[in-house]
Amino acid sequence: MFIVYEAIAMLVALALYGRLALTRRLPGAWLMVGGIVLTIVAAVVQATQLVSFTLIWPFDHNGVFHLIQIVALPVLAVGLRAGLFPRDTAAPLRSSSSQAGGRM
Repeated sequence: MFIVYEAIAMLVALALYGRLALTRRLPGAWLMVGGIVLTIVAAVVQATQLVSFTLIWPFDHNGVFHLIQIVALPVLAVGLRAGLFPRDTAAPLRSSSSQAGGRM
């Protein structure tokens, strides 16, 4: 049941961010699409149990899932940040005092 729920959630998120990316309504939407696609690929790799390899030590399907997620999560984070801070995606998070004009 969980796999069905997760598949539906990921496909809905992919469709929504895909539409936002195609219509250019949200900065970072293409990165979100890429991160979601990587997450779906990771889930398929884990569920099918067909992929494994050895690179210094062996990686089974769960290890490969986590390696893909190591790439997917920063892509999602950068896309989310671009959507939250569309004008300046490189700016650090501001404290409430700096948002109030620097007054304390």
